[in-house]
Amino acid sequence: MRVGEHDTTWPAFVFVTFEGGSGCVPERHLDAARPVATVLRGYTTQELPAVAGAEVTVLEDDPESGWSWCEDAEGRTGWVPHSCFRPA
Repeated sequence: MRVGEHDTTWPAFVFVTFEGGSGCVPERHLDAARPVATVLRGYTTQELPAVAGAEVTVLEDDPESGWSWCEDAEGRTGWVPHSCFRPA
């Protein structure tokens, strides 16, 4: 896995490329080596598409990154940024 730059909007994330594709991963899930890194904790970059007003269930909150792993009413899962939530 090759490690690129930090994301400008989400500074806890770095852009990575690997044999299967690319995406942003929390830097703390990688070892400190650059430009090639080893994954320390499994992570998926799958985001959950959501529309305003949709309800989702938070399955895992990651306050350090500003995202939560959520499930929608159809059973689909993925990451949703905290900036998309409004207090219940």
